[in-house]
Amino acid sequence: MAGGTRALILTVALGVVAFAAAAGLAAPGDPRVAVEKVDQAHAKAILLKTNDLPGTGWTSSPVDFGRTNPSCLVKKYSLGKLTATGQAGTEFGRQVDSGTFLVDSAARVFKSDAQAKQALAIRSKLGVAQCLGKTLEAETPNGSVATSSAKLFSIDGLALPSKGYKVTVKVIVAGKTSILTAVVLTFRNGRTINELNVLTLDKGWSKKVLHDVAQKVAAHTKSS
Repeated sequence: MAGGTRALILTVALGVVAFAAAAGLAAPGDPRVAVEKVDQAHAKAILLKTNDLPGTGWTSSPVDFGRTNPSCLVKKYSLGKLTATGQAGTEFGRQVDSGTFLVDSAARVFKSDAQAKQALAIRSKLGVAQCLGKTLEAETPNGSVATSSAKLFSIDGLALPSKGYKVTVKVIVAGKTSILTAVVLTFRNGRTINELNVLTLDKGWSKKVLHDVAQKVAAHTKSS
């Protein structure tokens, strides 16, 4: 893979997970954080583990909730009036060449069921996906041509209903075309929201594999 394309994908990867960080931090647009020990432990317990993912080569690190959110997300889809009493996340990554190369598992426990329901309603809107698509377009390197599209997306037949979206970014660099796909699926159980983010370069996981991983997130959330 060309060096320019690799740099692009790594830059985009940072953008995709920008809205997903250490407990106690809150970037503009994210909910206020007032950690309660039980809820924090709960958020950590329902995250994906490395052995939940197919394939090899995955490494993991904590999600950084302190990263800056895209301005369009802050202005139109802010969760700033809500309060999270627990939040945790794990970012799994592997070599860019491997197709599906970045997976984020992020969980938040809100102060009430109503707040969790509101958070899900806000962040599962098509406008959020369109906002992130435009953000990714803007982060592509100089000299590239990028376009994005977004649509609502869900998977049926899981332990809990899923809500989410799919963002597709087409990038042409030095005559080479790459397709970057970001799938975001969110599950709610009472006060808890559990989110799965999957980033793929060109051909990645099959529908079955994505279904199986999403089912694990849904099952973790339902059992909580």
